[in-house]
Amino acid sequence: MRVLKPLTAGITGCLLALSGATRAETRRALLVGINQYAVPPSTSKGEVRSRGTWHNLAGSVNDAQAMKEVLVARFGFERKDISVLTDGQATNEGIRRAFQTVLVDPAAPGDLAFFYYAGHGSQMLNTASEEADHLDETIVPSDAARAGDIRDKELGRMFAKAVKDKRIRLTVVFDSCHSGSITRGISRYEGIRSLAPDLVHDAKDGAPAPNIIDAGVVTLAAAQDYQPAAEGRDDRGVQHGAFTAALLHVLRSAPVDEPLSATFTRVKAIMQADGQPQEPSLEANDDRRRSPLVGPSRVGGSGKPMVAVLRKPAGNEVELQAGSAVGLAEGAVLRERRQDGTPIRLRITRVAGFAHSFAIALGDKPRLSALKAGDLFELERWAAPAG
Repeated sequence: MRVLKPLTAGITGCLLALSGATRAETRRALLVGINQYAVPPSTSKGEVRSRGTWHNLAGSVNDAQAMKEVLVARFGFERKDISVLTDGQATNEGIRRAFQTVLVDPAAPGDLAFFYYAGHGSQMLNTASEEADHLDETIVPSDAARAGDIRDKELGRMFAKAVKDKRIRLTVVFDSCHSGSITRGISRYEGIRSLAPDLVHDAKDGAPAPNIIDAGVVTLAAAQDYQPAAEGRDDRGVQHGAFTAALLHVLRSAPVDEPLSATFTRVKAIMQADGQPQEPSLEANDDRRRSPLVGPSRVGGSGKPMVAVLRKPAGNEVELQAGSAVGLAEGAVLRERRQDGTPIRLRITRVAGFAHSFAIALGDKPRLSALKAGDLFELERWAAPAG
């Protein structure tokens, strides 16, 4: 999707560097994941946008929810500053409105805004476009059958206006198909994230897309715009987009201040090793390639995933507010973050989804009674997921 010229591989990521900011930044995120598409029965001619078969997805909501947990655990986002839109919430108007009210309206210069989309991608006729194919790439809201897609040029203008008006650092990641024939279905990946182009409605939009790369924009695309983008199961059997699965793997384990160029290299290698035909694309100036994708964590310390106690221990187990989304698996060891005394160590006994797990204390005198909700632990030793 060509949001920001001269990009050739699609909407995906933006980072705007801001110099001179001295206040503590606020980090906000809007995460969109669409599995279920509302397709009304066709009634009058032209009421429903005819474009072949509308089909639902399986991994997009998981993508958004897992991204939320990683942003909290590793990159200093507060849960109260993250909004998630799924399925029926992620309408055409809902996405546009939330972008403005969640990421733009409350922002101050230097704040970080993170916008993530997982769902169908497609194309729309635009006879006024300077592109040879006269097609604009699109994302597909859950009500697109009636309300239409959101075109790349529209998104680019939203992004450019937000950056110009508020001087925020904007990160945008899209895991969606950027052509009408993109399939997601090789190896262990079994889903399809594609819709036929909308060739009935003509955007007739000849205005050029904004070019803000020189201002510090990074574009990270899930695939080249002529390639498929897979959806399927990760090593825990959870359905994700192949690109998001690789990106999550890297964000969980790499240094939080790792340069974007290194992060991209890791993601690309993981996807190639997994047998994926798609090749992610990165376009950025030299300065942005040396900068982190999301931004350094504000929690300090080692940069390892941070896990909070969810509830005061009852019996021998502690319930934690983190799970498979940040890479926890049975046998992993956590170390209490404290300035004095001997830290408590926990071993994960079971993982209950993306954001919950349970652990027991290690040692002769576990001191579980001393723990309370909100106490922080960091990952000390990884464990491989069973199976």
